[in-house]
Amino acid sequence: MNVLLIGHNVFAGALSAFFQRLGHAGKNIPTASFLENPAAGDETDYVIEAEPSSVALKQLVIHALPPGKPILSLVTNACSTLAASWARAPGTVTGCVWVPPLSATMPVVELARALQTTDESFTAAQQFWAGLGCSATVVEDGPGLVRMRILCCVINEAISARADGVATASDIDLAMRLGTNYPQGPLAWGRALGLDVVLATMQALFDEFGEDRYRPCPLLRRLVLAGQTI
Repeated sequence: MNVLLIGHNVFAGALSAFFQRLGHAGKNIPTASFLENPAAGDETDYVIEAEPSSVALKQLVIHALPPGKPILSLVTNACSTLAASWARAPGTVTGCVWVPPLSATMPVVELARALQTTDESFTAAQQFWAGLGCSATVVEDGPGLVRMRILCCVINEAISARADGVATASDIDLAMRLGTNYPQGPLAWGRALGLDVVLATMQALFDEFGEDRYRPCPLLRRLVLAGQTI
């Protein structure tokens, strides 16, 4: 398979490394490079848009993509239906989410149909991930789908606990690792994913549902503005 992967971040990096391990022909280019040369998507079998933080850049990329290709959009910061609305051929868009790092033994990818997604495009998306040996789980549409929705909510709450002085950052992570058997603490997980990605996911959830449980913590906003971690 000839795949164009657009994005330069931890999500794109994890997927690019996964392609390389499997020996597939995949080209990974930064978002800015693609926007300077959208024709890069013309000679590929599949296009994967992996812009997890900037909604504005995601919209520009999807709108610039060739209309005849299956488009797999990383829907951490927008639902699949919103992503499809930006495409010149909305029916070609399928939403997906993978969480770095991708397991070498049983990688799991979540898929969600946009309201516009055609049966042909959705079948192509399923076949693409199955061809990579991934377990493609079909879920309902929404920002972050399942794992990123839940994970970012946990990270957001952990940052709130730190802002309230409940415990130090290291103690919060220690409590969650030892008390709930998390593979890593939520604050460490947030640093690994990027707090800008966490904020974008929480903002998309808040915009979608309007519920206080999805409201981004003020400290999370300030950390992203300052380019700092916790």
